[in-house]
Amino acid sequence: MNYLTEIRLFYEWLGTHPLPPSAIALWHGLMYIANCCGWEQEITIPLGLIQTRTMMTPSSIYRSRRILVECGLVTISEQGSNRASIYTLNSFEDGSAYRSASRSACQYGRQNERQCDSHNAEFEGSACQYGRQSEDIYKHKHVCVSKEKDTEKEKKKSLESWIVTVDSPWRELIRIWFEYKKARNESYKSEMSAKAFLTKLRNLSGDDPTTAQAIIEQSMASNWAGVFELKNARPAGAARTPATGQRIGQIIQPQSDAQRQALLDKFNKK
Repeated sequence: MNYLTEIRLFYEWLGTHPLPPSAIALWHGLMYIANCCGWEQEITIPLGLIQTRTMMTPSSIYRSRRILVECGLVTISEQGSNRASIYTLNSFEDGSAYRSASRSACQYGRQNERQCDSHNAEFEGSACQYGRQSEDIYKHKHVCVSKEKDTEKEKKKSLESWIVTVDSPWRELIRIWFEYKKARNESYKSEMSAKAFLTKLRNLSGDDPTTAQAIIEQSMASNWAGVFELKNARPAGAARTPATGQRIGQIIQPQSDAQRQALLDKFNKK
């Protein structure tokens, strides 16, 4: 026997002769033992060795062994209750397994086939019911997504309609800020929130568009999510305050005309 060939042919045979997992596990265990014994035609195998190779209980081994015998895959000769049984594995490669399977009634196979047909019928009914439920769920989700998309479109249309009504240059500043928010995957969800932003921007800038532009540029440069008061900013329209106090290199000026004249006279004498 060729180990890999037997396994491949066994699984091809399973396509038309389904077996329970325990019988498949037992067949693999017996094949492994036969391989270790050099593929002798008859192999005496103790029950304990089969338990070690398959991790199956004795009762499960006896049930699975009976299924393999009924299907013609294995022939077993008993030697008494206290002696190990003799196993003959029928080969798929030389055709003995196919011949034994065709001669045997393979009662388990027919019973299992009827059980499979019944199970398939139940499964098809369940599958149809599940399919209808899935279809209903899909339609419901599709309707919800469509409604959400329609709502988003209405919000965008409402915002755009409001932006058009804003006076220039505030309208242009709002568009710049909205583009920046879009690049951050952020947006204003309603016209109310957009109006609140414009109110805040006008308050921070003292209603001065130039200062408002500087505020927006400050937030964009700092990657901020909102707008804030300018750093080191002075109120719009405020005059620049002259510097006071003595600085390095600064010439001290006389505080009165008399002191100024006294200094001039002093330099003239020199």
